[in-house]
Amino acid sequence: MAEDMSFEHLNTLFKAAAEAKTLPAVAGIVLDRSGKVLYEGAFGVTNLDSDTAVPYTLSTMTPIFSCTKPITSVAALQLVERGLMGIDDPAEMYVPEIADIKLLDGFDDCGSPNLREPKNKITIRHLLSHSSGFTYDFLDENTYRWRITDGQAPAEYLAAESMKAMSTPLAFEPGTRCCYGASTDWLGFVIEGATGLGLHEVIERNILVPLGMNSTGREITPGAVGLAMHTLVDGVLAASPELVPSGIAEKDCGGQYLYSSPHDFATFLLTLLNEGTHPLSGVTILEKETVKNFVFTDLLSQECDSSLAGFLTTQMPELTGSAEFLPGITKGWSGTWMMNHEQSPRGRSAGSGGWLAIPNHYYWVDPTKGILGLVMSGILPLANRKVLGLFDNLERTAYGHAPATQFGEPGSNVTLDIKDDLTPTEGSR
Repeated sequence: MAEDMSFEHLNTLFKAAAEAKTLPAVAGIVLDRSGKVLYEGAFGVTNLDSDTAVPYTLSTMTPIFSCTKPITSVAALQLVERGLMGIDDPAEMYVPEIADIKLLDGFDDCGSPNLREPKNKITIRHLLSHSSGFTYDFLDENTYRWRITDGQAPAEYLAAESMKAMSTPLAFEPGTRCCYGASTDWLGFVIEGATGLGLHEVIERNILVPLGMNSTGREITPGAVGLAMHTLVDGVLAASPELVPSGIAEKDCGGQYLYSSPHDFATFLLTLLNEGTHPLSGVTILEKETVKNFVFTDLLSQECDSSLAGFLTTQMPELTGSAEFLPGITKGWSGTWMMNHEQSPRGRSAGSGGWLAIPNHYYWVDPTKGILGLVMSGILPLANRKVLGLFDNLERTAYGHAPATQFGEPGSNVTLDIKDDLTPTEGSR
């Protein structure tokens, strides 16, 4: 990382995207291990369709969907530290309902699903590392087909947070593959079973309040203006109120239920970058050994197929495009996020962690170089070319590299497989 590398050009790039209204709003943050701000900026407004919209800031709350996942994972690892559950315990010890989940073994000639008992039990390790067998229907063809065959609406997770919505059949035997999906939602149910408390009560008490994450919660703070979700309608961005959860959900699902802000989420990431202790407040949420062994260590076994780590393969283009993150680099999954096992050509070190959330939020945490970065927006579908371009250039700049000359050029941190919402991609895989 070049200490004298200027971040000023990022203001121009971020501001231009917001002013052109190709994005409703976008924020970027880069911090070093000490908490020093290397870059921060927020641009755009909270609602493009509202005359009373206010400027988007680093403290503006928005649904963070899958950025909830690492927070839930940390809450689970805290319970492992306290001896309230073991990393290889069967999940059914805490959530008996998970034992009723069947494995989807294809479809018969009439199109009916073949369901059978899985041979392996789902463990806490499997849920932490997305090797449980749970997928998302908008990313997995067979799970999508099962949802339709069962008479349910696809992507019901986003409309109804409940154990029922998460109770899709397993796509593979637990422990045999890594595939991103609803594992962390079930981990949230495990936390409730292990503690006898509601998930949010556990997270608020053990993470949010100690870290002073006052812009993070189950809903937008009363009186505050949150960032509305936006989608493209006939090529024009429009706010989509139906995509923002209304009120408190039936069930706090550990993979998606929180609202937060760029500043608060960076506070959480900074704490993990510093081995579980925030460098400015001194608050500890995880012990050093836990961070080392579970946050920045791949939990997938040698026998587990990790070839899908870092991939999105869309079944619902209205929700996400298809993409590979850190293309060509060997990847796995820790107890918290995707890990890269090789140096990124224009960014993060081997052994870094990071991932994303469906409103086009992206982040990385690099314990070797002592740096983290994030970009947050509020637009669907996921894998938006404009936001990904900003994220790539943020990461390049953080490590002293020149900006990309075109999207997806060699060395970029993502490549897209399909046309996205704006223009055809260059450098597609």
